[in-house]
Amino acid sequence: MVSFFISWFFCIFLHSLSVYLVKSLTRMGRRNNQAPKRGKEEFFMISTAKKSFLLLVLTAIVVSGIFAQAPTLDKLTFANDITNSARAIVSAANKQISGAVVIPDTAPNGKPVYQIYQGRFRDCPGITSVTIPASMNNIDAFAFYGCTSLTSVTFLSAGVVINTAFEGDMATKYRAGGPGTYTRSRGSDTWTKQAGGTAVCPTCGGTGVVHL
Repeated sequence: MVSFFISWFFCIFLHSLSVYLVKSLTRMGRRNNQAPKRGKEEFFMISTAKKSFLLLVLTAIVVSGIFAQAPTLDKLTFANDITNSARAIVSAANKQISGAVVIPDTAPNGKPVYQIYQGRFRDCPGITSVTIPASMNNIDAFAFYGCTSLTSVTFLSAGVVINTAFEGDMATKYRAGGPGTYTRSRGSDTWTKQAGGTAVCPTCGGTGVVHL
């Protein structure tokens, strides 16, 4: 959503600038009172409105390229890791996301999902459970703060840096317990690792079920 508004305001700015330049060029051509070359003459004969429209279209194309991100998937938005273009990160999440959220281990562009940016799922009260893929290396601070209905988190691998990504004692419990499913009562700060079990991982290959 933020990138959309940035793109929109940037587009308006460039459009206004382009209109100003067109008018300036038109005035310069009139002042010079010279017979322009055929190509320039045709350009100055086009109405200002048509010029503005054409420049707006070109501006929109440029802006869309500047702010382009990897595709979205299940209300998640992915982008390339700025430190390593071979990896992808979860850059945004729809605040209306709810139920069981399974973070894929591969983004739609085929790159492994390596990180969740800071606060990306913050204040998503509809989320009830989250599955973290084996490809994940780091979940930034406050990523899942304010997820009041979140009572189950499944890690498919060890070594994910989570620190303050979750409320309560999740970081301590996960560092000690490793992969598995951790649960809590709604609103509690105490997480407990469940014994054994399986987790669904649609992009892990095979049956899509991982034994914990």
